[in-house]
Amino acid sequence: GDLLTGVYLISIFVLDVWFGKGYCEVQNKWLSSDFCSYIGVASFNGTHISLFSMTVLSCMRSVGIRKPLHHARKSVGRKSYVTVGIITTSIILVSVVASLLPLLHYSEDFFVNGLVYQESNTLFIGVNDKSNHFNILQDYYGRMTKLTLRWSLINDLVNGMFSNNYGGIQRSTLDFYGNDAVCLFKYFVRTDDPQRVYVWTILAIEFICFLIIIISILSDQLFYKRIFGICPDHRSGPGVATEKQETSQEDQHHHCNRLLC
Repeated sequence: GDLLTGVYLISIFVLDVWFGKGYCEVQNKWLSSDFCSYIGVASFNGTHISLFSMTVLSCMRSVGIRKPLHHARKSVGRKSYVTVGIITTSIILVSVVASLLPLLHYSEDFFVNGLVYQESNTLFIGVNDKSNHFNILQDYYGRMTKLTLRWSLINDLVNGMFSNNYGGIQRSTLDFYGNDAVCLFKYFVRTDDPQRVYVWTILAIEFICFLIIIISILSDQLFYKRIFGICPDHRSGPGVATEKQETSQEDQHHHCNRLLC
């Protein structure tokens, strides 16, 4: 996770130096490029692999604190390596699938923000969403139904407007990660945004993970206080303990062992 985050940050730094003051001139071309999508995926995976790993480690730490001997016995051997491998693979797999979902062809009607056409055309200027396409296509083809306008249909209709004898018209897709200049996950959506279900689901998962981590830390601290309150170190106390005190100490140590084993 940290490696992917480092790759993302270095890429953004290099691109910032590369574009410099001329960024505004190539903004649409950059946001609709494949490389913007690649580093967006890298950023998403770097963040969520780390988050999921911290969540799992927090849970394992809590179990280890409460049952150290039991946890130690299960932390050695072939079975433990298989468990770690399954958990690690699951974390990576879930993160990768979630990051690539907005880039799948079958989900383009939910995640594609618009199309950017070659600069030589004077019809489709800047980033063109479905509304812009609808207005232009309606003027060209006549009456159309806006509700049936999908990106696959838009591409077919646009291709029909330009002759293939001259190579047609080139375009690139402004996808989910092209929402801002640094190609990050889209955290803020409108209530009518088709991407809202995906975004809210990811945010809910992140919130649950943070909640688990916080609860785990607080519960571990409370457990430490409870143990230190029940299990004082009597070896450092002055004087000689009476038989009654020794019996009380044995009961306390027995209770401590029950808590920790």
